[in-house]
Parts: sequence; structure tokens; C-alpha cells
Amino acid sequence: MPSGSSRGGAEAALIGGEWVDAGEGATLRVEDPRPREIAEVADATPDDALAPLRRPPPNRRSGPRTAPGAGEILPAYEVMIERADELALV
Repeated sequence: MPSGSSRGGAEAALIGGEWVDAGEGATLRVEDPRPREIAEVADATPDDALAPLRRPPPNRRSGPRTAPGAGEILPAYEVMIERADELALV
């Protein structure tokens, strides 16, 4: 199963929002006891699970993480904090 596929195959694992094969290609037999079905699934390693954390998120700009217009809101917030006692009476 290729990385990034929209659906998981019998031998893929959903890791980081993508269906991927186990890094070592290992599979594991599992049994669903109710219908007595046996399937082969990806036997993912801890490195497989941590791989998405090592990649930067897609389409992410570097720099400060502030919302547009945040610089305009901060002065108003500071005034509200300074005048909190007066605002509490409103």
C-alpha cells in the first residue's frame, strides 16, 4: 500500500493520518473472535509511529504563531485589564 493512500489495505497502518506500510514490512496475524476471521495487518514499530512527529506539518510557515490582527487586540486587552474593577461594575 503506498504512503498517503486514501484507504488502508489489509497490511497498512493508519499513522499520522496516512495509510502506510510498516517500516520493516512486517505483518501480524490477528483474529476477530466473533466471526472467527483472521487478517494480516501491519506490524508497525515505535519508529513508524513516531515518524510523523519528526516531519514538519505540511504547508506550515515558519515564524510566530499569532492570528492576523492580534497586534490590534492586545492594546485593547491591556486597557481592559487595567480597568477591570470599573468593567466589573457594568
